[in-house]
Amino acid sequence: KRLVPHRALPPYAYIPGRTPHPVSDPLGHQYGVLPVRIKSSPGSTAWAEEFLFGVDLWQQGFYWEAHETWEGLWHAVGRTGSWGDLLKGLIKLAAAGVKAREGRREGVGRHATRAAQLIRVAKSRWDPTDLPLPTWNWPDLLTNIESVAANPVTDVTPDPGGYPVWDWLILASDDQPTPMDSADTPVS
Repeated sequence: KRLVPHRALPPYAYIPGRTPHPVSDPLGHQYGVLPVRIKSSPGSTAWAEEFLFGVDLWQQGFYWEAHETWEGLWHAVGRTGSWGDLLKGLIKLAAAGVKAREGRREGVGRHATRAAQLIRVAKSRWDPTDLPLPTWNWPDLLTNIESVAANPVTDVTPDPGGYPVWDWLILASDDQPTPMDSADTPVS
């Protein structure tokens, strides 16, 4: 289920060398669109929505797009602290997805290994009051990422159409927050 259903998913998942670059190619799905710049803190509604949209993108197989979304937030938090570690870990996990789409097993393993390391550090430093989102299922998340690192798979489907490579979620269904509507209020 989508977490931020009022935000449209891209028409295609960017795969280097196979689909138009979203930003630099005139045929790209974000060509001429200014990137979202979040300057607020992790406790704000705008920040939480952007983070959850990154989760939506990742869970639908839009790995490059999730990477870009989380990278903006990573810069907003100064690339440090538990949020910095978590976001960098998720960025690396998204990079593993891009490598899987490119058919690069070694890249999948390398990025997934680093993602697990960073998320483990974030978990060790996490203060539950830092997360204005549901409780994370850290063991399942780390087990899934470590499984990807140990057994990197690739998926070079000619037209992935946004389908995910892996069948697990960053936020388990029991952990997922109520989706947000366009008014930034929970949808019942």
